[in-house]
Amino acid sequence: MYLQGIRGLDPLKASLLLVPGYVLSSLIAPRAGRLSDKYGARVIATLGLALMITSVSFYLFLTPSTSFLYIVLASVVNGIGAAMFYPANTSAVMANASAGFYGGASGLLRTFANIGTLLSYVIAISVSSIAVPRYVAFEVFLGTTKLIGGVGQEFLQGIHVTFLVSISLLVISALMSASRGKEERRGITLRAQQESRTSESS
Repeated sequence: MYLQGIRGLDPLKASLLLVPGYVLSSLIAPRAGRLSDKYGARVIATLGLALMITSVSFYLFLTPSTSFLYIVLASVVNGIGAAMFYPANTSAVMANASAGFYGGASGLLRTFANIGTLLSYVIAISVSSIAVPRYVAFEVFLGTTKLIGGVGQEFLQGIHVTFLVSISLLVISALMSASRGKEERRGITLRAQQESRTSESS
């Protein structure tokens, strides 16, 4: 909404600005997953959340004339954070699941992730609808191609409230991640040893 409504970019150009963060995330995520398998998820997942908090904090300083490079940087920081958190958190869940319950644990994890994604949209839109003046919201959601003058600034002030709520939720998540107990990684260690012996014998 910011890139299209306030900056006047078409959907393709707006999407391309966010591509670097997703590409970098896809490159880092497998490595982060392997590191969390080896060393545990607590530190890696918490650092990932800290980076996500940092990236959302960047968005608090958006203005109608913010450099596109600044937006790309924020997207990259968010991508790195997500690439660290999600694989590490998944690794922690699966490492602590019972041997016969891997399928169920994976299914529950994906279900809760989808519910979380849906709730995040609900929360963001609900907060925005309260914080953004009604006439501004109509101009944004009814497809105005570019917001001009004070309308754009009022819209930005409204979504800044949404970013603050997002930061608050991420901080709570980071605190919970940092306080998680010591992880049991015996199953993963055993599999790693078996794979190592297999590769040596080959």
